[in-house]
Amino acid sequence: MSSTEYSRLAGDDPDSTPTVNTSIAPDRVVWQKQGRPSHTVVNLMHFLFKLLAVFGYMFGWLMTSSFIATFIIITLLLCADFWVVKNISGRLMAGLRWWSVVDEEGKLTWRYECWTPEQRELSNSNDATMFWVGLSAAQIIWSIFATIALFSLRVKWLLLCGVALCLNGANMFGCFRCRLGQVSVRQKLTEFLAVNILRRNQPDRGSNSL
Repeated sequence: MSSTEYSRLAGDDPDSTPTVNTSIAPDRVVWQKQGRPSHTVVNLMHFLFKLLAVFGYMFGWLMTSSFIATFIIITLLLCADFWVVKNISGRLMAGLRWWSVVDEEGKLTWRYECWTPEQRELSNSNDATMFWVGLSAAQIIWSIFATIALFSLRVKWLLLCGVALCLNGANMFGCFRCRLGQVSVRQKLTEFLAVNILRRNQPDRGSNSL
């Protein structure tokens, strides 16, 4: 069994309660107000492994003719990117963190955390924008690669694209779930569909008046 649990981004160990101190220090607030990037190195790391994996996929044949070697190298880069996004850049750039905990009864619980509205106002919005741009761009690029591999019947390359889409997609889903907070995705989707169905079923007043 599994369940989900949402809380604000705080700071101790994920297996006990919070993890990592994420409160915004006063000097960082000053930097944010001055428009300075708060995590330059983290920003670079957020894109570094993504770019290396993409370049390895596109130009790996220049370095080695072995598909197995290329597959292993790119998979390691994708795993490194997954870890960086999940544990570092997501938390520091966008205030998002998610993980799972298994209790003594063997019950799996998914936990999602994000900044409070006050912390988000103090943070650098450019960091969050860059975070989402990098995450979304990677998913789009690998989707294009997967489409090309599918139509060209390159099954082994399609498998590699599938690994990339799964790892990056897992981070996207986790971060979206963190950002939504306590909002029920199923409830929002139901409300959206209900509103649209009611609108379509409403008679056109203009046509009735004619």
